[in-house]
Amino acid sequence: IRAAQKEGIHVVISTGRMYESAKEVLDEAGLTCPIVCLNGSQIYDYEAKILHNDSMDKEIFAKALSICEAENKTFIISTSEGSFTKCRDTLYDEFFTDKQTGKTHKVTATLRKVRTYSSIEDFNDLDVYKILFLSKNEEVISRIRLKLMQEEGLLITSSGSNNVEINAANVSKGAALLKLAPILGVDLNESMAIGDSFNDVSMFNRVGF
Repeated sequence: IRAAQKEGIHVVISTGRMYESAKEVLDEAGLTCPIVCLNGSQIYDYEAKILHNDSMDKEIFAKALSICEAENKTFIISTSEGSFTKCRDTLYDEFFTDKQTGKTHKVTATLRKVRTYSSIEDFNDLDVYKILFLSKNEEVISRIRLKLMQEEGLLITSSGSNNVEINAANVSKGAALLKLAPILGVDLNESMAIGDSFNDVSMFNRVGF
């Protein structure tokens, strides 16, 4: 990445994570890059200034939340005031704890600060960007993905076999690239995307390589 930057190539990190979590990883590596966060909901420049912000419509969020809550499983809601869940203990025990040693895996800055919520009213004054639904049961993942895909106004992707990522329909990594490229003075036909998950597909469809 540093070699590319020295040649004048813009390197952009595009992730499903919140900014704080992505920045933590970049800081550890000693890197500074623009960051596309939450699958395209937010775009930050080199100086950590926000260039773009796309929140979820409240009615659409209400539908998505209702579907997630009906499953009575673990999910995380990313907002303008951090992340929220209804089952913080389950989140850590099931997904971030080594079952053999009982030790918690390293978790991101965002996950360390996850708070609990009681009802949808808790989000009335917040911008909601994304819901991350988690389950190790493939049948549950398939079922909720199908339910969510039937709802207009949502884009359903995934960054792993144990999750479903829920964004507004106009939000994707590819859509974010269309917004960021003119700001950086970059031709997407001369750009390359690298990724390993379904939430990267929209990005692949926008670049030349």
